[in-house]
Amino acid sequence: MLSPLHSDIDGGYVYSVQNDGVGPAIIRFVDIRLDNKPIEDWGDLFTELGLNKESIGPYSTLSNRVIAAGARIDAIRLSNLAAGAKYRENFNRIQIEICYCSIYQDCYQYSTARSPTTEFIASCPAYAQQTFSN
Repeated sequence: MLSPLHSDIDGGYVYSVQNDGVGPAIIRFVDIRLDNKPIEDWGDLFTELGLNKESIGPYSTLSNRVIAAGARIDAIRLSNLAAGAKYRENFNRIQIEICYCSIYQDCYQYSTARSPTTEFIASCPAYAQQTFSN
């Protein structure tokens, strides 16, 4: 099962996704929205939140990748606490949906749309339907 993690570390902020399952999580689909408006990439999200480029550290691709059991991906890293605080204060405006499958094709959808939940689903949406590119 994937778990999102929020951390204030090294004078900044990190949003990570960790695989707490016993096998790999194959991420098939990622959708991120701000106020229900599709976001194309992390940079687009930061711009919409009014964060300047100097506060943005490295960010990682979540789409179409495999997270090994017990592994964690730092999806975004903001280089200072003020930027992290601004991201956190707007987090309720951000909807994150991650659909992933096991090697046995058991699929799950993590969503923050109503409250953070993970549900078993029949299959993930087609990658071609995805608007988020990171």
